[in-house]
Amino acid sequence: MNHTKTWNRAVRTLAGAATAIGLGLFTLASAWAQKPEPVTIRWGGTPSVELETPFYVAVAKGYFEEEGIKVGSPMMGPGPRVREALAAGDIDFADVGTLTYIVGRGKGLPQKLVFEYYTREIFSILVPAKLKNEIKTVADLKGRKVLVNALGAASHVAGLSFVRRSGLKDTDVSFVGVGAGGDPATWVATMETGKFDAGITWEPTTTLLIDRNSAFALVDIRDPATHEKLIAKNASSMTLAVSETLIAQRPEVIQRVVRALKKATAFIQKNSPAEVAKATVAGGFKMDEALLARILQPIKGNFSADGRISRSGIEVEVELGLAAKILDKKLRFEDMVDPKFAGSKD
Repeated sequence: MNHTKTWNRAVRTLAGAATAIGLGLFTLASAWAQKPEPVTIRWGGTPSVELETPFYVAVAKGYFEEEGIKVGSPMMGPGPRVREALAAGDIDFADVGTLTYIVGRGKGLPQKLVFEYYTREIFSILVPAKLKNEIKTVADLKGRKVLVNALGAASHVAGLSFVRRSGLKDTDVSFVGVGAGGDPATWVATMETGKFDAGITWEPTTTLLIDRNSAFALVDIRDPATHEKLIAKNASSMTLAVSETLIAQRPEVIQRVVRALKKATAFIQKNSPAEVAKATVAGGFKMDEALLARILQPIKGNFSADGRISRSGIEVEVELGLAAKILDKKLRFEDMVDPKFAGSKD
């Protein structure tokens, strides 16, 4: 009997078994390592198709869950309220219009942007249908009442920008906050009271008012040519803000949230408006699915493909803030953006 061969076979067998066990343990350990520790976060935002679609898609498709993130009931309200809730520590993540964020950052709020949702501005000017023969240009709004989400909100800043570009002074137009947190139904009802001469709107309010023949678009920012003429080719209008404290203390949580949102924006880009609308409504966005699909049809391509924050887009927003005189001095990209989570571009 060849004891040497027998011994070698035994060694090889044991080595193979040990390798198999080791690989099994490695696979199990990897699975444990890949499963992040569950954490519950608090979210805030404003009801807006352009702002909230990625969030609700991430909820519906389980992207947050995949990252071990549990989202409590999101707080929805006007931008300034969401921004201040973040400042007070009442929420951890704030979906905001970048112009709303800029107001707070200009006042020294220690918050930074970590994700870009939308690559165009979203605000149009709608005028009640009964005033079609009276108001034909933005300059015709002189002496008129214009509805915005809230004073200091992104819609207000956009309105100021439109007014100034038309040659009017700030005092030539009376801006009034709707005081409804951007709720579309309240917006439509308020515009239809006849007490206002125009409104700075976004989706779905823009489409709802036009569908009801209640108003017409004096400025339709959804039109690419109009956007480029009045704003720029692109803008970083809808973003995700977090506190500098969260960045310092829990950067891994921010990274997990950003990964979930990247999956959501990739889903939006790859799928049809109908499929995106279905996921958004399934995630909890309160809106008719068919109407949402129709709204998404012309604007779906404006959502960020990967959440990277555009330097040139942020500069456009800063210029709008300066033009509206909500900023005393120019803010730098580095003052506002932490690119280590989603990245940056141009």
